[in-house]
Amino acid sequence: MKKPLFIFTLLLFLSFFGPPVFAGDSAIDTYYEFGRRSNQGLVEEEDLSDEFNLSKYNIKFSQKLKKDTSFYIKYQYYNKDYDTLENLDNIYNATGLGFDAPIYSSGDFSIKTSPDLEFKEKTYMDSKNLDYEQIKFDLPLIFKKESDWAVKILGGINSYHYPDAPKDQLKLNSKLDISKKLFDDKLDLSAFYKLQWIDREKIDNRLERTYGASAALKVDSKFVKDIETGLEQGMDNTIIYEERDDSFDYKYLNWYLKTRHEFFDKLKAMVKYTDLTRNYADFNHNYDGFILENGWEFRAHETKDSTLDLKLAYMHKQFRYPYVSNPFSFHNNNIFSEAEFTKKDDWRVTVGSDVRFYDYQARSTNNKIYYIERISIEKYLFKKSLVVGFDYKNTYKNFLHKTDIIEDLLRLRVNYVF
Repeated sequence: MKKPLFIFTLLLFLSFFGPPVFAGDSAIDTYYEFGRRSNQGLVEEEDLSDEFNLSKYNIKFSQKLKKDTSFYIKYQYYNKDYDTLENLDNIYNATGLGFDAPIYSSGDFSIKTSPDLEFKEKTYMDSKNLDYEQIKFDLPLIFKKESDWAVKILGGINSYHYPDAPKDQLKLNSKLDISKKLFDDKLDLSAFYKLQWIDREKIDNRLERTYGASAALKVDSKFVKDIETGLEQGMDNTIIYEERDDSFDYKYLNWYLKTRHEFFDKLKAMVKYTDLTRNYADFNHNYDGFILENGWEFRAHETKDSTLDLKLAYMHKQFRYPYVSNPFSFHNNNIFSEAEFTKKDDWRVTVGSDVRFYDYQARSTNNKIYYIERISIEKYLFKKSLVVGFDYKNTYKNFLHKTDIIEDLLRLRVNYVF
């Protein structure tokens, strides 16, 4: 039996026979997605690849064994078929297994663990030297005192094996997370430090250091509800992104400042500034830039059994790419609107639109406008134990000096709790 069919059959078996076998709550989450898109937006808005057709499905079975103990098993299949870059056509299979369980508990102090194992296989149709198998295992220990502090210690292994190329990598990582609450939960402080040793075939070994910190302050004043800020600096590789079909080392520095506001019960707002910098080791697409966001949410209607929420947001991006990639430098203005109507315990409908204006200073022929329409529908059945829905997204890319592009993406999803 082929691996995808075997895993799907296993999860289907668990969904039917889970209740008699296990004690507790069980759930099946699954979706099927198909359509067209591009890698733009996954590489900081750079058009480094062309359009592709995709089909993707995901299924996850989770089981609560008792109060604080649960496990899950999941599987995902992803097929990408490029229009012109046929050497990048690939199929992705991933299987995951996770467990969440307490080790010790006394009063408000607890120790728990949540080991996570994942196997991934990516196969390229015409570029066998890019094929790889990935095995990833993380084992955390979480020490926590409720409403006071938490410490998370994590160790992990991440192995990449290339059957047809001398590019194997073994990554050994350790990470320490610390968080602390102060002043009656008004101030949350957190910090982390991560070390990752990479043993690479045919390439120099690499030691990656990553650290970060964040703070969130509850103000609860007349105009400001809370303020949040954070910083992260470190080293990584593009292969960690599922959508990217390349492998480049880079260093980065990101920080942000965010405020949330509640002017009255039905009107909320958010302002966020993000600053980003990335420097590649051997790839001419270094960049720096910032993102400014402002969002508003208004509860326009509310009764005992229905609500209507209206959302409006604006985003401004500026990214600068020096050297040979300078033509990618751009300014982007994005206007977002959405309306969500919910009939409690029955159904929910969300409709939205998004207009994005791209201005490329160094090469105006790259200027473009994106028009995006979205609709999402959910139906609740059997007292919300079964939720079925679909999400549809249409993107019309209006280019100044080349043929326009239309992308459609449809996702069908089901969530069943039993």
